[in-house]
Formats: sequence, C-alpha cells, structure tokens
Amino acid sequence: RVEQAKQDWLRLGNKEQAPALVMREPQILAAQAKVDSARASLNKAELALERTKILAPFAGRILTKNVDIGQLVSSGTKLAEIYAIDYVEIRLPLKNKDLPYIDLPENTRLTETQLQPEVRFNSSLIKDQYWQGKVVRTEGAYDTNSQQLYVVAQIDDPYGVDVANGMPIKIGQYVSAEILGKTVKNAITIPNKAIYQG
Repeated sequence: RVEQAKQDWLRLGNKEQAPALVMREPQILAAQAKVDSARASLNKAELALERTKILAPFAGRILTKNVDIGQLVSSGTKLAEIYAIDYVEIRLPLKNKDLPYIDLPENTRLTETQLQPEVRFNSSLIKDQYWQGKVVRTEGAYDTNSQQLYVVAQIDDPYGVDVANGMPIKIGQYVSAEILGKTVKNAITIPNKAIYQG
C-alpha cells in the first residue's frame, strides 16, 4: 500500500516529498507494533511451554501418577511419585538371637571402614529370581512394636540387563534374604535328628 501511495503521488505530478500521512507511516508503525507484540506473545508462550517439561534430577521410574494430560495444575500440585534406579534399598528385620552371628555396619563418626555383609535375595513370585546385595547400615533404634532391629540392604543396579535372569525387582515385591554371617571357628555340625527332647 505504501508503494501504491508513492506511485499515485508521483503520477499526480507532485515533485516534493509526500507527507507522512499519504505514505501511510502511521499505519506502518501500528502494523510493526502488532508484529512486535505478537512476537513477544510467541516468546512468552514458548517459554511457558518449555516450563511444562518437568525433568527428574536423576534416572528413575514412576511409582504413581497423580495428573493426566491436559489437566490444569498449579504450583505445589503433586504430579507423580518417582524413585531412583541406581540402587534399591530393602529393610530387613533381624531376630535378636541372630544378632551375635552377623557383623553389622554401625555408623559412627569414629569408624572408617565399614563391614558390609553380603545378602542374597530371592523371590519365586513370578519365577525363581535372585539378586545380590549388601547390608549398608543398621537402623539406630529397635522397632517399638516388634522389638526387632532392622538393617538396610542395598542392591546395586537392580534394573540392569543381566540382573536376576532378566527380571528386575519391583517396588513392593516380597523377597527372602540370606545374610552372610560370621565364621564360627572350632565348631561342629550336629544334625537335627540327633537332638531329642532339648
């Protein structure tokens, strides 16, 4: 339209510069302002879209999902519950009579080397599955209900390709655990059938 107005002005035989109104400069400025406003709106929308992508600060899996696609959420809304997959911790109750036969790791500020007994986990929920782990810490207090001490065992890389015959452990799955105990020196094995009436 500016070019058309310029040609019309020259065709009418005018030799001087066309005025700003004839050259549609106010309309050009208004159109440019609309373009700048639309560009700012686009940048704001792209920034808002970028902020809708939520990334976990670690490699993990989703345990529970609380929202669906398209659902409006606000700040503070719980979206999901996730857990890390680099290792899994399992809480194990120990019988009090077994405590003298296991070297348990005790976390103190004075100890440097920690004993970490090996643990073999198994489950026959789906098929015979097994995982290798270690006891990493002892809880600081006895359970008030059962009066048992709990230890925490850890399985490193529980979702690896070669772990447990290709079957990864699942959160909430029941497992049995065998903890490697102390070696008792100068001991003999008495078969159960040799024990009669205590």
